[in-house]
Amino acid sequence: AVGSITFLILIIACVGISFPGGFNSYVQANCMEVLGPEAATFSATLMTLLQAGYILASLCGGYLCDKIGAKNVTIILFIITIITFLCWAFVATNEVTMAITAFFFGMNNALVTISVPMIVRHHFGERPFDKVLSYAMMGVGLGGAFGAPVIALFYTSTGSYSGAFTIGAVIAAITMVLILITYVTAKKTQEAHWENA
Repeated sequence: AVGSITFLILIIACVGISFPGGFNSYVQANCMEVLGPEAATFSATLMTLLQAGYILASLCGGYLCDKIGAKNVTIILFIITIITFLCWAFVATNEVTMAITAFFFGMNNALVTISVPMIVRHHFGERPFDKVLSYAMMGVGLGGAFGAPVIALFYTSTGSYSGAFTIGAVIAAITMVLILITYVTAKKTQEAHWENA
């Protein structure tokens, strides 16, 4: 399983999956840039809403994976992430829109905690699950490490977080396509794995 095309694409996708997590710490800074320094208390509340969104996605994610499959849950989470990135960039300019966006943006974290393990199990089965998941989580860690510096670079260059959020939406869309490609290539990986089992 390790070294297959499915594995390689999945590792690259895992870097992209965790990239939105780097934006979590910039939600407050973006809020204060848009609303001003007097919004410090409200900006802290956004972090609570972000976590509430993640908790809801975590509670519902496993149940929905059983009902509609990990692939569909992952697509839904990616669509929510892309929409919220675009909301941060262009729509969330007052407290109400920021609060709603923060809540739904928090759901992006479930891509790491729910989607990645479920996709690994689907593509590679039980036998190599631990090994493949550990490599996938290395990709997650790599993406998480690069997210924040990229955002800071965009802010330093442009004086706004809008460009970084737009790039986040593009990366999320590309990552979703990569995940969908792994579902196509996984058939050959599964056949090879099962033949050697």
